[in-house]
Amino acid sequence: MPSFGLFVKAELENVEKIVFAPDLDWVLDITDPGGIDTRERVIVNSSNEEEVPNSKGTTNFLVKWDGAKQASYLTVINEVTRSTSFKDLKDMTHFGVYPQEQCKVVDGWVPIVVFDCRGLEPSNWHPVGPFEIHGTGGKVWSDVDLSEDGTWYD
Repeated sequence: MPSFGLFVKAELENVEKIVFAPDLDWVLDITDPGGIDTRERVIVNSSNEEEVPNSKGTTNFLVKWDGAKQASYLTVINEVTRSTSFKDLKDMTHFGVYPQEQCKVVDGWVPIVVFDCRGLEPSNWHPVGPFEIHGTGGKVWSDVDLSEDGTWYD
């Protein structure tokens, strides 16, 4: 299965980290592999489990494209396990946190989630949230929405 990593880059001032909850509703635009059909603003959540037709497995999001023989699906990967290890992300053990110190090491791009896909590709992410922001002074802001223009300030 192809895997698509969602990497985020942010300018942080007086922010220790941004936390993406494990059960976050990921709002995505998805496209069929041929690029003909697109579904906008679909909601994918790792706590949602659906059975994959003609399989013993489960997934977090299922769609059947017009004219397709089989259903396409997307599975959210929040942490790295032995069965979900990624060569390019060998130092990562879990996703969902954008720490200030990490962005200096990897040129600012930090993976926050990985999507395992079959028969579809995520083409756009809408940062609806809610996100949690931890300030360097210890203050925590909950329910932060970055969907307006990708910015936030207190």
